[in-house]
Amino acid sequence: MLKERNKLFFIIVATLAMVISFGFSSHAASSSSPKDTLENALQKVVERDIDSYVNYVIDDSFNTLEQQKIEYAKEFSKNPLDKFNILKSNAITKNKSKVTVKFFFENGEITETQLLMKKVNNEWKLLIKDLKPKENKTIKKGKKDLNPKENGGEFSTQGVSICNWYFSDRLDGSTFYSNSTFTPPSSALIIGISHQVVSSGPPSVSSPRIQYAVVNKNWYGDTVYGTRTVYGDSVYNSRYSISIDSSAVGDSGLQVRFKPDSSSSYVKWDGNGSLEY
Repeated sequence: MLKERNKLFFIIVATLAMVISFGFSSHAASSSSPKDTLENALQKVVERDIDSYVNYVIDDSFNTLEQQKIEYAKEFSKNPLDKFNILKSNAITKNKSKVTVKFFFENGEITETQLLMKKVNNEWKLLIKDLKPKENKTIKKGKKDLNPKENGGEFSTQGVSICNWYFSDRLDGSTFYSNSTFTPPSSALIIGISHQVVSSGPPSVSSPRIQYAVVNKNWYGDTVYGTRTVYGDSVYNSRYSISIDSSAVGDSGLQVRFKPDSSSSYVKWDGNGSLEY
């Protein structure tokens, strides 16, 4: 009888020990620090392991996971990350933290970038968001692509065009970019719109608009140098000024980003225009 009691006692103690141990290990895994999580995520970027990297981020810019992976693949190959150094981590709230990282790219470029980490369901994630120029500082410029898709400058009826675009049937609420890149020669630019129209959707659209932005597109968040929202679902042959941050002047590889937003379902947009100075 005593042996049976001792055996039962041993089983209970062993079971409790396993439960406590599992609880601690699970808590440790799910509550890893924002710095550790970001380090793991950035290592996946160095390895170009897109399938693993997407599990570490929150990015609302894409409609599908497939689209997200395709765009990340383009960004990873455009200017591959060679190594990184996490400089510091500052808690904003118990569920948000700002982490400063120094990036070393294969083309020699070095940047110091502030990234935002967010805790969701007890797990830290890298929140992909727009960055201000001061949040993504260039410490050293790198060698640019020998064959960039720069527009090269074309004379239009208004001035010199540094970037042209054409898009059709783009869904409202989506985010997309100009195919060509450019180097702004001035902080004062012009958005020349040949047409901005709703190609399909309900008969009446409330507050139709497209936000145009000059950005440096990156897998960790776009650096936004200037924006201009143009309202209207039937805009033709119009010009709008856009001011960009002076730090972007002379910087190559920039793009125009488009964000149509009428807050209406099933709306599609067509557009054609150029960025000029």
